[in-house]
Amino acid sequence: MAASTKRLRRGVALAVLVGLVLLMMWLRPSATERLETAGEETRSAPVVLAREHEAVERRQAERAPATQGALKPLPPIIDEIQVEKSEVCEGEENLVQVKAHTADGSDAFLRFVIAGQAGPSVPLKSYLLPDGEIPRRVITIFGRNGVSTSAPVPRFAIKRCAPDRALLLGYRVRANAIDEIEFTANVVHIDKALVSRPAQYRWNFGDGTTQVTSEPHVTHNYARREQRAMYSHYLVQAEARDEFGESLRGRASLEFLNLGFQDLQKLGVVSLEAQGMPRFPVLSPDGVVRQRFEIWHSYDQPVEIQRIHLLQLNSDGRRDDLGQDAEPSLLNRTDILPGESVEAELSFDTKGYPGALALVYQFEGTAADGRRALGQVSVMKPPPKPTRENSRPVRDPALAAKIKKAMTTLGQDAVTQEDLWKIERDERFATGEK
Repeated sequence: MAASTKRLRRGVALAVLVGLVLLMMWLRPSATERLETAGEETRSAPVVLAREHEAVERRQAERAPATQGALKPLPPIIDEIQVEKSEVCEGEENLVQVKAHTADGSDAFLRFVIAGQAGPSVPLKSYLLPDGEIPRRVITIFGRNGVSTSAPVPRFAIKRCAPDRALLLGYRVRANAIDEIEFTANVVHIDKALVSRPAQYRWNFGDGTTQVTSEPHVTHNYARREQRAMYSHYLVQAEARDEFGESLRGRASLEFLNLGFQDLQKLGVVSLEAQGMPRFPVLSPDGVVRQRFEIWHSYDQPVEIQRIHLLQLNSDGRRDDLGQDAEPSLLNRTDILPGESVEAELSFDTKGYPGALALVYQFEGTAADGRRALGQVSVMKPPPKPTRENSRPVRDPALAAKIKKAMTTLGQDAVTQEDLWKIERDERFATGEK
């Protein structure tokens, strides 16, 4: 009986102890809740938010053996989150900027995603939920091998108001071009009584270059950027000024995957990149495609091209080694210095390779420090012009009318989707439509 009483007392004491621990855990707010509370209390711009467990993660990294760090990468550490404005109207841009680092020295692999948009500096457009609540957005920083750290976007006030005008900065990637972007600045007039046409557009491409145009569109090439990290990020800005001197500003965040850096880190190979001119191949009457290519690399050492090997791309996607090399004289010079490029005059005799879709020139070389350099250039056979026999008819009357109008405007017997897009863009600018 005494033993049963003792076991009962021990059980009661253990239950009380567990209850106290659970009560303390319930009363103690989680890290996410503390971050959100801090964001709600901080209303003045800029809003700054630091990771409270940064010191703990840093101490863990310092104590962890090198082998352990290689097997289990440490998550990134968020240093600071800044919000440009403490309050905005619905749809108004508010720039959110994030700073982060890694404790294991892998900062070059960081990738930032702010409320679904890529980049460490992102202009957010915010809208209230139907019930009037402010939506919660998340910032996620990815490190090497996919490890990540997240935090909420600090809260800021969103008012049910709208500006009289707004500038929407859009962009699209140009086809058959390496990292060439076409930007469009569209001025939207909420108040129709204040309609005015901008007389000048000032562009800042985020890479240290600027341009001024009289039209609301411009093309910029980021292909020759430095590649010292896995991703390159740019905050692009467009400013439209009307004849009265008033201006509007729009921004966009761009992210590029740096294949040169990736190939160097994962494969130990210096990547050679190339851009064809013209962008789209043209078949001459003698059945030969002739295209000039500019070739460069992003490595910090000179590269010497030593071999140009030929392959054939077949219609089934298979590449056959032709067992032959092209003459180095196709290049205007064989050494490619850092920040410079060489040119190659390449051709594809479609009659000589009747079953091929493309003739592939594989450039092989060596960097000054002994690293292998590789790159492939494909001279493609252009698709045949559309006919009734090889094409599907356009059933949409509106699209058919656009195609006919574009063919008349351009004086061509066929048009591309890019042709249609350019004509529509220019018409919107001429008429002042959205």
